[in-house]
Amino acid sequence: MEFRTVILILCILKGVLLDNTSKEPSKGKVVLHGHRTLLGSPFLRLNELKQGDNISLNWPGIGKVNYVVDKSYIIIPDYRISLVNHTNNLYMVTCDSVGSTARRLIVESSYLDTKPLDSTVNRMNYNMMILLMLVGFFIIGFIVSYFYPVKEDRKFLFVLIVLITMILLGLIKYPIYPVYFSFLVNIGLNFG
Repeated sequence: MEFRTVILILCILKGVLLDNTSKEPSKGKVVLHGHRTLLGSPFLRLNELKQGDNISLNWPGIGKVNYVVDKSYIIIPDYRISLVNHTNNLYMVTCDSVGSTARRLIVESSYLDTKPLDSTVNRMNYNMMILLMLVGFFIIGFIVSYFYPVKEDRKFLFVLIVLITMILLGLIKYPIYPVYFSFLVNIGLNFG
Protein backbone atom coordinates (compact mmCIF):
# COMPACT_ATOMS: atom_id res chain seq x y z
CA MET A 1 0.00 0.00 0.00
CA GLU A 2 1.13 3.55 -0.65
CA PHE A 3 0.92 6.62 1.53
CA ARG A 4 -2.67 7.01 0.26
CA THR A 5 -3.78 4.25 2.64
CA VAL A 6 -6.42 5.66 4.89
CA ILE A 7 -7.22 4.23 8.27
CA LEU A 8 -10.48 5.36 9.80
CA ILE A 9 -11.09 4.70 13.43
CA LEU A 10 -14.80 5.08 13.85
CA CYS A 11 -16.25 6.13 17.13
CA ILE A 12 -19.91 6.02 18.05
CA LEU A 13 -19.34 9.15 20.11
CA LYS A 14 -18.62 11.08 16.91
CA GLY A 15 -21.88 10.60 15.09
CA VAL A 16 -21.60 7.15 13.53
CA LEU A 17 -24.72 5.00 13.80
CA LEU A 18 -24.80 1.22 13.43
CA ASP A 19 -27.81 0.30 11.30
CA ASN A 20 -30.25 -1.79 13.34
CA THR A 21 -30.36 -4.46 10.60
CA SER A 22 -26.61 -5.03 10.41
CA LYS A 23 -24.36 -7.47 12.25
CA GLU A 24 -21.28 -6.76 14.31
CA PRO A 25 -17.97 -6.43 12.45
CA SER A 26 -16.49 -9.80 11.34
CA LYS A 27 -19.85 -11.50 12.00
CA GLY A 28 -21.72 -10.42 8.86
CA LYS A 29 -22.56 -7.31 6.88
CA VAL A 30 -22.05 -4.05 8.75
CA VAL A 31 -23.85 -0.85 7.75
CA LEU A 32 -22.66 2.39 9.33
CA HIS A 33 -24.38 5.72 8.78
CA GLY A 34 -22.36 8.84 9.52
CA HIS A 35 -22.53 12.58 9.36
CA ARG A 36 -20.45 14.78 7.10
CA THR A 37 -21.37 18.02 8.84
CA LEU A 38 -22.39 17.25 12.46
CA LEU A 39 -20.97 15.58 15.59
CA GLY A 40 -17.35 15.91 14.57
CA SER A 41 -18.13 15.10 10.92
CA PRO A 42 -16.71 11.55 11.00
CA PHE A 43 -17.56 10.88 7.33
CA LEU A 44 -16.64 14.34 6.02
CA ARG A 45 -13.88 12.97 3.76
CA LEU A 46 -15.47 9.59 3.02
CA ASN A 47 -15.54 10.47 -0.68
CA GLU A 48 -11.71 10.45 -0.70
CA LEU A 49 -11.48 6.70 -0.02
CA LYS A 50 -10.34 4.76 -3.08
CA GLN A 51 -10.25 1.09 -4.03
CA GLY A 52 -7.51 -0.65 -2.03
CA ASP A 53 -7.52 1.78 0.92
CA ASN A 54 -7.60 0.23 4.39
CA ILE A 55 -10.27 0.87 7.00
CA SER A 56 -10.00 -0.21 10.62
CA LEU A 57 -12.81 -0.35 13.14
CA ASN A 58 -11.87 -0.50 16.81
CA TRP A 59 -14.84 -2.43 18.15
CA PRO A 60 -15.09 -3.20 21.88
CA GLY A 61 -15.55 -6.90 22.53
CA ILE A 62 -14.34 -7.86 19.05
CA GLY A 63 -11.04 -6.07 18.38
CA LYS A 64 -9.52 -4.08 15.55
CA VAL A 65 -11.46 -5.21 12.48
CA ASN A 66 -9.72 -4.44 9.18
CA TYR A 67 -11.38 -3.93 5.81
CA VAL A 68 -10.19 -2.98 2.32
CA VAL A 69 -12.23 -0.63 0.12
CA ASP A 70 -13.74 -2.31 -2.94
CA LYS A 71 -15.77 0.53 -4.45
CA SER A 72 -17.85 3.59 -3.77
CA TYR A 73 -21.04 4.68 -5.45
CA ILE A 74 -23.81 7.24 -5.23
CA ILE A 75 -27.43 6.18 -4.86
CA ILE A 76 -30.86 7.66 -4.14
CA PRO A 77 -31.93 7.98 -0.47
CA ASP A 78 -34.51 5.16 -0.78
CA TYR A 79 -31.87 2.57 -1.80
CA ARG A 80 -31.73 -0.47 0.50
CA ILE A 81 -28.56 -2.48 1.03
CA SER A 82 -29.28 -6.19 0.79
CA LEU A 83 -28.19 -7.99 3.94
CA VAL A 84 -29.36 -11.47 2.95
CA ASN A 85 -26.06 -13.12 2.01
CA HIS A 86 -23.44 -13.99 4.59
CA THR A 87 -20.47 -11.87 3.54
CA ASN A 88 -18.52 -9.76 5.99
CA ASN A 89 -18.69 -6.53 4.01
CA LEU A 90 -18.68 -3.06 5.51
CA TYR A 91 -20.93 -0.35 4.08
CA MET A 92 -20.38 3.25 5.15
CA VAL A 93 -23.27 5.52 4.18
CA THR A 94 -23.37 9.32 4.21
CA CYS A 95 -24.90 12.22 2.32
CA ASP A 96 -23.71 13.35 -1.10
CA SER A 97 -22.89 16.23 -1.47
CA VAL A 98 -21.96 17.51 1.97
CA GLY A 99 -25.09 18.45 3.94
CA SER A 100 -27.51 17.44 1.18
CA THR A 101 -30.20 14.78 1.52
CA ALA A 102 -30.69 14.38 -2.26
CA ARG A 103 -28.30 11.43 -2.67
CA ARG A 104 -26.24 9.00 -0.61
CA LEU A 105 -22.59 8.02 -0.92
CA ILE A 106 -21.81 4.41 -0.06
CA VAL A 107 -18.29 3.06 0.40
CA GLU A 108 -18.26 -0.75 0.24
CA SER A 109 -15.36 -2.68 1.77
CA SER A 110 -14.40 -6.34 2.21
CA TYR A 111 -13.35 -7.95 5.49
CA LEU A 112 -9.62 -8.67 5.87
CA ASP A 113 -8.94 -9.77 9.44
CA THR A 114 -9.42 -9.07 13.12
CA LYS A 115 -6.59 -8.17 15.49
CA PRO A 116 -6.50 -7.26 19.19
CA LEU A 117 -8.20 -4.00 20.10
CA ASP A 118 -5.97 -0.95 19.77
CA SER A 119 -6.67 0.68 23.14
CA THR A 120 -4.19 3.53 22.74
CA VAL A 121 -5.99 5.34 19.91
CA ASN A 122 -5.76 8.99 20.90
CA ARG A 123 -7.47 8.23 24.22
CA MET A 124 -5.13 10.40 26.27
CA ASN A 125 -5.26 13.35 23.87
CA TYR A 126 -9.04 13.12 23.59
CA ASN A 127 -9.58 13.10 27.37
CA MET A 128 -7.08 15.92 27.90
CA MET A 129 -8.76 18.04 25.22
CA ILE A 130 -12.18 17.54 26.82
CA LEU A 131 -10.88 18.45 30.27
CA LEU A 132 -9.13 21.56 28.96
CA MET A 133 -12.32 22.70 27.23
CA LEU A 134 -14.30 22.10 30.41
CA VAL A 135 -11.80 24.06 32.54
CA GLY A 136 -11.89 26.86 29.95
CA PHE A 137 -15.69 26.90 30.09
CA PHE A 138 -15.64 27.13 33.89
CA ILE A 139 -13.01 29.90 33.98
CA ILE A 140 -14.80 31.99 31.34
CA GLY A 141 -18.13 31.39 33.10
CA PHE A 142 -16.62 32.42 36.44
CA ILE A 143 -15.20 35.63 34.94
CA VAL A 144 -18.50 36.47 33.23
CA SER A 145 -20.48 35.85 36.43
CA TYR A 146 -18.03 37.92 38.51
CA PHE A 147 -18.23 40.94 36.22
CA TYR A 148 -21.92 40.57 35.29
CA PRO A 149 -23.51 44.04 35.44
CA VAL A 150 -26.60 43.04 37.46
CA LYS A 151 -25.32 42.22 40.97
CA GLU A 152 -28.47 40.30 41.95
CA ASP A 153 -27.95 37.86 39.09
CA ARG A 154 -24.25 37.14 39.73
CA LYS A 155 -24.87 34.35 42.28
CA PHE A 156 -27.49 32.74 40.05
CA LEU A 157 -25.16 32.87 37.05
CA PHE A 158 -22.26 31.42 39.06
CA VAL A 159 -24.44 28.57 40.39
CA LEU A 160 -25.63 27.90 36.84
CA ILE A 161 -22.02 27.72 35.56
CA VAL A 162 -21.09 25.33 38.39
CA LEU A 163 -24.18 23.18 37.69
CA ILE A 164 -23.46 22.99 33.95
CA THR A 165 -19.81 22.14 34.68
CA MET A 166 -20.89 19.33 37.04
CA ILE A 167 -23.31 17.95 34.43
CA LEU A 168 -20.58 17.99 31.78
CA LEU A 169 -18.17 16.25 34.17
CA GLY A 170 -20.84 13.62 34.76
CA LEU A 171 -21.27 13.13 31.01
CA ILE A 172 -17.52 12.66 30.66
CA LYS A 173 -17.57 9.98 33.34
CA TYR A 174 -20.87 8.39 32.22
CA PRO A 175 -21.38 9.25 28.51
CA ILE A 176 -24.68 8.96 26.70
CA TYR A 177 -23.93 7.24 23.40
CA PRO A 178 -25.80 8.22 20.21
CA VAL A 179 -26.63 4.54 19.64
CA TYR A 180 -29.24 4.98 22.43
CA PHE A 181 -31.08 7.30 20.06
CA SER A 182 -31.09 4.95 17.06
CA PHE A 183 -34.88 4.70 17.39
CA LEU A 184 -35.02 8.18 15.80
CA VAL A 185 -34.09 6.62 12.45
CA ASN A 186 -37.13 4.34 12.69
CA ILE A 187 -39.51 7.27 13.11
CA GLY A 188 -38.29 8.96 9.95
CA LEU A 189 -35.61 11.38 11.09
CA ASN A 190 -32.98 11.61 8.40
CA PHE A 191 -29.30 11.86 9.33
CA GLY A 192 -27.40 13.46 6.44
